[in-house]
Amino acid sequence: MKERKLQEIGKSLLVTVPKSWADELNLRKGSPVRMSVTDRGALMISPEFVSAKERKGARIAFDASGERRFFREYFGGADRIIIDLKERARADLQSFLGGFMNVQVVEESEKRVVIKLFPVDEFSMEECLARMHFLSLGLFDEAAKGSAYAVRDSLEGSLTKFYYLLVLQVRGFLSEGRFASARVPLIRAMDMRMVAERIERMADILKRAQLRSWEARELELVKQFYVRAFGCFRDEEFDAAVPVWAEERALRKRIQSVQGMQLLRLAKEISSFVR
Repeated sequence: MKERKLQEIGKSLLVTVPKSWADELNLRKGSPVRMSVTDRGALMISPEFVSAKERKGARIAFDASGERRFFREYFGGADRIIIDLKERARADLQSFLGGFMNVQVVEESEKRVVIKLFPVDEFSMEECLARMHFLSLGLFDEAAKGSAYAVRDSLEGSLTKFYYLLVLQVRGFLSEGRFASARVPLIRAMDMRMVAERIERMADILKRAQLRSWEARELELVKQFYVRAFGCFRDEEFDAAVPVWAEERALRKRIQSVQGMQLLRLAKEISSFVR
């Protein structure tokens, strides 16, 4: 972080911006920028985005790398994707597309499928994260009960849909410059993305967990810790996070299962994003 001193010209105070930043964003003398002040008093400067990023169509092959090709276009802002069926069965594609909340098949033939991607503005980043947390608690309960894999797989699938929506929201937040006028600070949006990734990883562990009775009891301890850790992040309570970190050190001595330790570590990482 570079320090700059305020300059005074007439009755105005001025500060220069880093040349590397201006060059990277192709800013010149006269370029419009947007300025906003966060709740914590930080001054944020960003390019003036006249309109949202133009959405586009794309065409991909659903082959061995089909999922990766799809993610590239999905997170790249495509609103219509033509998918050519190659090597893979149609059922594979249908199963994959079922993991997305804002995807709809609009045209279908023997050799291709056309899908439409709808905007996700009706869900805020906070709402997506809260829904992920709620579903993850359900996974804790189902794993502790030893519920069938299909039950947990369905819960994890719903959680993943909200994860993809949140990632899409954060990318739009950054690429369209919405952070310049939004009430959510840029660093907070990035932290929500990181917390969501930890919850997604926890959900994957819980979906596959095969627990013995004593491991199920451990899981309840980890769940309660996770609730407190997530609460610290959600409420932005740094002082409340300090005893949570101490609690994690004590729990490490009580948790013996590999899965329990993995979940405990991820929950602790969530609390570490409190600022």
